[in-house]
Amino acid sequence: AGFSITLEGKTGSGTDKINAGWGGDTDNLPDSENNIGTALSIKTSVPVTIKNLTVTGGCAASGYEDDDLGGGIRLGGVYSDGDTEKPFEASLTLAGGAVVTKNYANGYGGGVYVSFGSNLTIKEGAEISGNTGYGGGVCIYPYEIESVEGTFKTTVTMNGGSISGNTGYANTNASFGGGRVLVYDYSGSASFVMNGGSISENTCDGYGGGVCIYGENVKFTMNGGTIGGSSSDNGNSSTTYNGYGGGVYINRGATFEMTDGAISYNKSESTGYGGGGAVFISSGTFDMKGGSLTSNTATYRGGGVYIASAGIFNMTGGSISGNTATNDGNGVYQYNYNGSTGTFSMGGSAVVSSDNDVYLSSGNYITVGGSLSATSPVATITPSAYTDGATVLSGTTALLASEYTKFALTPKTGESWSITSDGKMTNYEVSSGTVSDIGFETPSGAGDLTYYLTLDNVTRPFQQYSSALTFKNNNAGTTLTVYLTLIGNNTLTADNHGGLKLTGVSGARINVIFCTTSTGTLTCKGSIRDIQVENVTGTFSKQDGLYFTSATINGTSYSDMDSFFTAAQSSNSGSTFTISTEP
Repeated sequence: AGFSITLEGKTGSGTDKINAGWGGDTDNLPDSENNIGTALSIKTSVPVTIKNLTVTGGCAASGYEDDDLGGGIRLGGVYSDGDTEKPFEASLTLAGGAVVTKNYANGYGGGVYVSFGSNLTIKEGAEISGNTGYGGGVCIYPYEIESVEGTFKTTVTMNGGSISGNTGYANTNASFGGGRVLVYDYSGSASFVMNGGSISENTCDGYGGGVCIYGENVKFTMNGGTIGGSSSDNGNSSTTYNGYGGGVYINRGATFEMTDGAISYNKSESTGYGGGGAVFISSGTFDMKGGSLTSNTATYRGGGVYIASAGIFNMTGGSISGNTATNDGNGVYQYNYNGSTGTFSMGGSAVVSSDNDVYLSSGNYITVGGSLSATSPVATITPSAYTDGATVLSGTTALLASEYTKFALTPKTGESWSITSDGKMTNYEVSSGTVSDIGFETPSGAGDLTYYLTLDNVTRPFQQYSSALTFKNNNAGTTLTVYLTLIGNNTLTADNHGGLKLTGVSGARINVIFCTTSTGTLTCKGSIRDIQVENVTGTFSKQDGLYFTSATINGTSYSDMDSFFTAAQSSNSGSTFTISTEP
């Protein structure tokens, strides 16, 4: 008890080395004929610290899987205690000046292999670089667990330093990654806690250029630091036909929790069906509570995040911005596989910037999981098909009613699409021609509702016993909000009732909002009132400012909305009011 071991170079890592002799030729990877073995194997429960020392030249390539673990450092393992096999539960700290570089493993952990029950701490000034293997930099994998009884926890804590320039390559179990790998395959848990430092310039010819986590009891917690780089030259990348997760790959029930830090400038460079420049969620959970996903790219889909059919993305904080995808979903891509869809939930301060659309394939939607505090829009949705009545937002009735206006739809040329208070898409546009009746009526028992109407060069001719334009709210204590966009010259007249009529049950409310995207005019005339209000209370207002070219009643101009609408509503039969707007 109380003992520790320190391996410290005398003159520094540039000259002081543990060198097993492999030359580091990654173009001609070794095999069993020139196997050297692990450079440094640590099999003791006494804590070990390495500083100002380089570990290099390791080549674990015997062809036997239990020997090909950890090219540079193999931490932990199994020993026999009578008839029982137990883990060493080793502990290693890589301190300032510790360098693990140019090592190779034919199995797991080109740089460092961490066995079950062992713990690794990486401090500021430490470096794991230029290594190759399944999990080129650092790998937690319980290979020897089959012979050991019990439950063990394995932890890597990164407080600083760098894991960079490592290469991960594929195996048949798809358990690989460039920077490091966590794999669950036993009764225990594995965790990687990143408080600082960087995981950068790593590559993998499969899943997870920087990070790959794999298994139900596996968790990666990111409290700070960077996965990726500061430019396109020093991010992580996943390549080949299925290059999933340039920065992070999540599968088999693993959890990635992000509270701070940045995932930036990573690339999913797939030649086929890959995606997820920053994060790919196959079958697991990404809990984003803070931090940022920026400037990541995907040559297929999901520049920021790709949510596969069993993936879960809970976003309650942080931001997604500046990411790009060659095909769909610059910010987020949500996949549908034969009716199986993933989950994307938003709440809190979460925001996906307007330059990073959220692409929803058929049957997918965003779940509003809580109140949203970021500036609107918190996300701009691109549906795979613009279908009237299709759901794009889900949540409780109360949450949808309070939060739906904070989302936007990607504009579709020549059409007027918007999101209603029940989370569905609507396209209500009356265009170019003669119509009989125009209006909206709320269904009985509904709560607050919002409708959108675009009038594009519409004529509603004189017709008996009907209003030209009617908005009706049938539910007391609720509000019907109508966003009205005007394009071209629109003339609506009626011989009875009002030119524009607001009606409903006592205690209902109707708000008419004229959108600043309007570029045309609206002229209404009714034989009783040009604007007629029955039972309901209501307001006429503007959205981010209404710009008047003119607002007149029978030739009299009005300079403000209130006096104009008051005069229009109280005017006698035979008057005409016209609203003209400009962008």
